Amino acid sequence: MRPGGVLRLLAARPRLAGWLLSPATILAAAILTVSPVAAIPKFNTPNSVDIHGNTCPMPDRQGLECPILCVKSFDSCPTLISAPACRNGKLLCDDGDCHDSCDGVANPCLCGFDPTDLSTTYVACPSYSRTVTAKQYDVSIKNQQVELACGIKFGILPANATVESEFDLVPEWSRGTTSDMVWLQCPTPLNKNLSFTEPIFLAFYSIVGGEFVLLVLWHLYKSSHERGVTSLRQACHQLPTEAQAPTAAASPDRPIILRGYRSDPFGLFMLSTIILITIGWLCLLAVFVADHYGGITDKEGGLFLSHQNSASIYIVVWVMTALWFAFVELARFRIVSYFRIECDPRHGQYIQVREHLEDVILMQNESRFLAAVRRINRWVARVAGFDKSITTTPVVDIRPPGPKMDDLGIRYFEYRCTRYTFDQKDARFKVMPIALDLPHSELLKLAPGLDSTEARRRMNQVGENFIRVHVPSFPRALLGEFTHYTYLYQLLALWIWFYFDYYQMGCVQVGVITISALVRTVVRLSSELRVKSLAERSSTYYVRRDGRWVKLDTKELVPGDIVAISSGMELMCDGIILTGEIVVDESSLTGEAMPIRKFAIRGDGAVYNKTTDKMNTVFAGTHVLQALDASNAQKEGEGMTKMSSMSIILSSSSLSGCSTKSIARDTVVGDLEWDSPHTTVGSRQDPTTLMLVTATRASTDKGRMIQRILFPAKYSFV
Repeated sequence: MRPGGVLRLLAARPRLAGWLLSPATILAAAILTVSPVAAIPKFNTPNSVDIHGNTCPMPDRQGLECPILCVKSFDSCPTLISAPACRNGKLLCDDGDCHDSCDGVANPCLCGFDPTDLSTTYVACPSYSRTVTAKQYDVSIKNQQVELACGIKFGILPANATVESEFDLVPEWSRGTTSDMVWLQCPTPLNKNLSFTEPIFLAFYSIVGGEFVLLVLWHLYKSSHERGVTSLRQACHQLPTEAQAPTAAASPDRPIILRGYRSDPFGLFMLSTIILITIGWLCLLAVFVADHYGGITDKEGGLFLSHQNSASIYIVVWVMTALWFAFVELARFRIVSYFRIECDPRHGQYIQVREHLEDVILMQNESRFLAAVRRINRWVARVAGFDKSITTTPVVDIRPPGPKMDDLGIRYFEYRCTRYTFDQKDARFKVMPIALDLPHSELLKLAPGLDSTEARRRMNQVGENFIRVHVPSFPRALLGEFTHYTYLYQLLALWIWFYFDYYQMGCVQVGVITISALVRTVVRLSSELRVKSLAERSSTYYVRRDGRWVKLDTKELVPGDIVAISSGMELMCDGIILTGEIVVDESSLTGEAMPIRKFAIRGDGAVYNKTTDKMNTVFAGTHVLQALDASNAQKEGEGMTKMSSMSIILSSSSLSGCSTKSIARDTVVGDLEWDSPHTTVGSRQDPTTLMLVTATRASTDKGRMIQRILFPAKYSFV
């Protein structure tokens, strides 16, 4: 076909033209038309000749320092490095420099030998402060080339001298040489055998041996004092010293094991020695590094006589340090209790809580390989103690005046936001909740409230209505970050870098690790502070105590208290509506955007249950949008319509950020503003929207949510 025919064909069929001229078609055509090309690389072995077999010329090397020239007398020193004229009463010593006294000045030309061991005793000419250039520098004969360049520079060799001729004219130092001058090239000293009785070894033996003896004495002392506790410990387990773990990570039926401990002066001393020994290992590594660079004896590796000795001992010490830190890291939660005396938990100053941990497996897989991996993982965790959570907490002993502990005296400890109280009847620590699962008619009879004595007893039993979240200071949090095993491993690895002349990169790595730890600490503290602001909330309520209304901090609320509800208040506890009706915002707990209406319980015989009586139950962390008294709540028709319209208004106002208090109706009662009408009792007015407190602290739904945040379960996907 002629070219003109091809063009007419393409013009008549634009789709064919577009396909033929597409980039993909052009690329494919180019690949098919290109002839195959061999792409196998070819390598040449590096050598000293070019591709034609000619010897390659060596480059010149600048900036080379001259060795010391040793001569029989200072008069033989070349003019360029002649001996200086000492003034001001100073003496010219064998090192070629002027000193006030030559006592203690080492002669470098002895190379560490005694003068009687040498055929000729030399003195050192002053060092040449400048550098020389070696022509066609060959690293295989670098010493000879440097000596040649320096000999020509000093004028002791002719300008046309070569390496071969120079070697015969000015030899290198040796014990048997008798030449007038020699280049100081001390032979590599033989490794002097260490006697391991040097001062540093004696100090090491004393410290490690003394600590070992103290540990043995402490173990014997501890065993003798705990000998009578064995039966008590078993009795405590039979009493038992087990309680239900209130954590989100624990299953409801998982027990925790309690052990009692008391402080001992000898144990405190031993714990301080462990801390000092830990710091001492790091100091010992620092001594090795400083000695490697000549910072101890002004000679590199001089503390251990040679570099080889220093390196060998350093590796042993580094391994011992790593093992020590690994042991301390694994036993960090047990080591403090080990240096206390175990005793009956009923009389201990501290309680050690041991809780068994299990991973929550999200994706069960029936693979035999994964099952074997899980078994190995569980075995390693059990052997290393990773399958247990160990926490030590102090025991608080509140005793009223008098020889005996009455109902107002109490012993307890706090564990994960829950109070464990010592029950004198059962002789054990346990959670002692105040149950209010009573019939509705019985709950209504609790409207008069509690007296001060009963409220105090319940406060001692369940604790104050406040969840404290401990947030460490920044230095303490940073120290805790660096004591994690990941950072300990990295820092120990850096000691190897510092010792083996990689201190520049070691400093860079220290900077990177420090920045990482700082960032992680800041992020962690900011998260913990947000949780702290969410958990540690309090307000003031009007509570009926001793038959009258008093203003109390919400920390003092206990189950059984009667609280007056008003619009706009934030609920700090779980409770039951006894009288009146309220509208609450539960979005903080459930995410529900619409307000929820809560009703008072009926006076029937049905037993209260939080799940089935949800419309009568209010929860901590929610907000009261509106409170109505009983008379308005019982109205039909217009009252109900008004309530519904008010709920809609409140909902829209809450979404728009408006204050609900400006919408609610206010009635002044004494020094308060009540958001609903009140009934008059005698000459006073009492609030008619009342709530019975049923749960406080971690027993509330909000408290359990805080627990899940503070003590999360460990999840695994396999």
